[in-house]
Amino acid sequence: MTFQKLLIGGSVAIGVSALATAPAHATSFNFNNTGEINTYTGGSNGTFIRGNAQGGTDAAIKALTDNDPTSNVELWYSDENPTSNVSFTTTVDGKSVTVSSITKDDWKIFGSQWLDGFLQAHSTRGITVIGDKVTVGSTTISKAYLLNSLLSTGLPSSGDPNIGTFASDASTSKLSLDIIGHKDLKPRILQNSYSTGNSVWDAMLTVAAGKMTSIQASEIAKVTVGTGSDVQTYFAYSFDAIDTGITASDDKESYSGKYTWSQKLSTAVPEPSVILGLLGVAGVFATQRKFKKTSI
Repeated sequence: MTFQKLLIGGSVAIGVSALATAPAHATSFNFNNTGEINTYTGGSNGTFIRGNAQGGTDAAIKALTDNDPTSNVELWYSDENPTSNVSFTTTVDGKSVTVSSITKDDWKIFGSQWLDGFLQAHSTRGITVIGDKVTVGSTTISKAYLLNSLLSTGLPSSGDPNIGTFASDASTSKLSLDIIGHKDLKPRILQNSYSTGNSVWDAMLTVAAGKMTSIQASEIAKVTVGTGSDVQTYFAYSFDAIDTGITASDDKESYSGKYTWSQKLSTAVPEPSVILGLLGVAGVFATQRKFKKTSI
């Protein structure tokens, strides 16, 4: 390989790498229904600011970007049964990214995937799955029955996610969300102070809470990346929480657990004009070397 070819290859590699690792910045956030957005300002003594109040969207943007998991933005505020997708939209690496609440219809898309994840995550906490049989203690229920209930009803109370942090890492092309909820749902279920909004799952979890070591499940957000024909849809959730060290100021229970979801996004291929520009830079370097060699 000649020095010139090596130089061109190296210059292209360096240039493309520089493009790929350039930091991604969310320049702005747009909210589609500020009346259904509620921001908790963080900490055990935090306050709530509605999205349609004075400074409400500013508070929401700060909560999403301050890297403090205890400050968070709830998408769909009015009740525990979202009937539309309340969202915020921003731009990451030139792509539109929308994060929204979910509805019953969304469960028809990802319900099977969620069920498999829930059962696998809780297989070390007291749930056993053999074929179609899901067993907790001495109680057995059909996996197909659980799935059918998810696809038809979903878990309504999981559809209004509290987003603690929205971030992107250009070096890894990863998008991540912190979803703030309860570190362990078991105590609330045993106290009859928690309901999924799905009678089949409420009955199963009531039995499970008495037998399992813990029950961890975040609320769920829908993440849409891209526009037009170039759109990818993800559902963000987790079954593993870490302790935030706080509880909310109003009920002294909420926001005790942080669930993190991340997704590696596809990276854009540089435009031909960019490649030509990089080759042009390499050509300048090669010409300079020839000139120096002639001068010696």
